[in-house]
Amino acid sequence: MVFAAMATAIAVTAVLSLTKPFSGDSVVLFAKNSLATTAATSIVWIVVTFLTQPEREDVLVKFYRKVRPHVAGWRPVAQLVEDVPQTRDLGRNLLSWALGCSMVYLALFGSGKMLLGKTGFGLVLLALAALCAALLSRLMPRAQEWSAD
Repeated sequence: MVFAAMATAIAVTAVLSLTKPFSGDSVVLFAKNSLATTAATSIVWIVVTFLTQPEREDVLVKFYRKVRPHVAGWRPVAQLVEDVPQTRDLGRNLLSWALGCSMVYLALFGSGKMLLGKTGFGLVLLALAALCAALLSRLMPRAQEWSAD
């Protein structure tokens, strides 16, 4: 499945580079090529997902025991593994994801602003990145909450 998506992305990028079907300035061309590549890759990924045999039950159980994903979407597997408590931390995970993405981009743009001489704005962005990191560290599960085997 992953191989099909990567191969599709490479093939579509090559075809678009050779045929140049879109017009516009470089920014518009980049956007159109990105959208076309993403659309084609997503279609192939979904088709291959439905054409591929599902994983065996023992593989799913092993994955569930190790990763302990949120029970939504995993209820049939969670019912097979009664000795593992059901995880219900989707909200915390989504907030952690948002904070992590924000931290990375704020640090990236903050350091870029610093390098380009916009010291004040760069420091503000870096301070916000540090705040995101601090909040993210508070959201991380503690050892007593969850210890992966």
